[in-house]
Amino acid sequence: MKDANRYIGATILAMAALVIGLATPAAAQRVVQVAQGFGTLNTAISGDTTAAGAQVDTNTVYELESGGIYLLDGSLEYSFPITIVAATGYTVRPKLIPGVPSGGAGARAFRVRGDVTLKGLYVTNVDELGGKPTRMFRISAADVDIRIDDCHLDRSAQTIFRFDVSGVSVFITNSIISHVLTDYNNGRGFDDRGNHIDSLVSVDNTWYNFGSRILRDGGGWIKYAKFDHNTIINTGRRVAEFGEIIELEYTNNLAVNVGFLGQDTLEFYQVVVDTLSDSTLLADGVTQTVTITNNNTYNDPGLAAAYPDSVMALEPFSPGYGTDATNIVDGIAFIAGHPSPVGNIATWWNTPDVAATFPDLDTIALADLDLGYKSQVSFTGATDNGVLGDRNWTGHTLEIMEALKGVPDRFSLAQNFPNPFNPSTVIRYDLTRAADVQLAIYNLLGQEVARLVNGNQHAGAHTATWRGLDSEGNSVSSGVYFYRLESEGFQQTRKMLLMR
Repeated sequence: MKDANRYIGATILAMAALVIGLATPAAAQRVVQVAQGFGTLNTAISGDTTAAGAQVDTNTVYELESGGIYLLDGSLEYSFPITIVAATGYTVRPKLIPGVPSGGAGARAFRVRGDVTLKGLYVTNVDELGGKPTRMFRISAADVDIRIDDCHLDRSAQTIFRFDVSGVSVFITNSIISHVLTDYNNGRGFDDRGNHIDSLVSVDNTWYNFGSRILRDGGGWIKYAKFDHNTIINTGRRVAEFGEIIELEYTNNLAVNVGFLGQDTLEFYQVVVDTLSDSTLLADGVTQTVTITNNNTYNDPGLAAAYPDSVMALEPFSPGYGTDATNIVDGIAFIAGHPSPVGNIATWWNTPDVAATFPDLDTIALADLDLGYKSQVSFTGATDNGVLGDRNWTGHTLEIMEALKGVPDRFSLAQNFPNPFNPSTVIRYDLTRAADVQLAIYNLLGQEVARLVNGNQHAGAHTATWRGLDSEGNSVSSGVYFYRLESEGFQQTRKMLLMR
């Protein structure tokens, strides 16, 4: 092998970067609070530089008001790293909206030339007058990292992330990405444009209403991708084209009504993986590692019924991939989800590429959306016997599934979720019979901080929420805590991490 080591360990490196970037607070952060308004965020960042144009402090965080409206005066385009977050304890995500200067037009939200970290924000690519620039993030500098947590990226004409260069890494967690609906070709989440991607990580996200697909492969290869516990709903052409990828983990995902247009060529698959053929990779002795397990891909039967005779549904995975028996087709009924896109199927195949045939998938407001679901199989279909899909809806699903699940066959205490967490986390546990239960939180010294449960409870699945408060209602500091369940001779302790 000439230089194979530079491709090895992508999983470790990517996930370490994810943990470091989104879960570990930076030391001695400098916080700049930005008032809402037109161009205030642009001005705050642009003005926060030295005479040479460098950032005053590379450990700066720009903090936005809860519910604030930030109209952007042109794209956020900086060659140094920027971190933009919602104010601590926010109740409504601050909104980043392309503004329209007098006599001008709105620009895309981000032109990325340095690392970008976002947390707790709503970002749209629809400007204040209703115009829609084509790409929300146009990435124009090689080897940058984009880290997004607890955000809602909503509406763009062509794509959310457009890659102009190679070596980029994108990490998205606990977020919603929605409504890229211009047409059935340009509605994309990621578009690599033939550039090589370093890492692509999507964990516990909800993706819905994409005209085309979540990931478009234009010919570049991907070093590492992890798609885990995503809920993906309503994509016109397929889920994702990973193309030539060195290492892929596609696990615990719930995909509903994906590739809903069907196909008439027998060449389309919902998830596409290609074997390695790149001469450079082969010369370096690189081998491919693909894990596709514990996924549910379910399309409304009404879609296939609406197809013309020459049209058929897509197979879930490229030939030779995704053959594990844990990949299932299980009917899903969301509590309150977007409707099945049946209505325009026939029109599409009669008059393809006509914009007027595009279905209206935007029928439920985010506040009314609830993607908890009723399905015993998917409820326990994940690698840890937990729910498939975005676990941020788990609490809703648990409420429904408690009665359906029946009596557990053993006492158990599950890992809290989310973990790390701020400001709250959910602890799930099972009781085989009615019993006295104590569930308590302890610090590193073994001192009891709070008692969440202390009394008799019925058999079945239970949840308790800890909001980072002690027994007197005071907020506790960041750090490692333990929670212990005790019930009739059963005792189990687990560790969790609170990040303020």
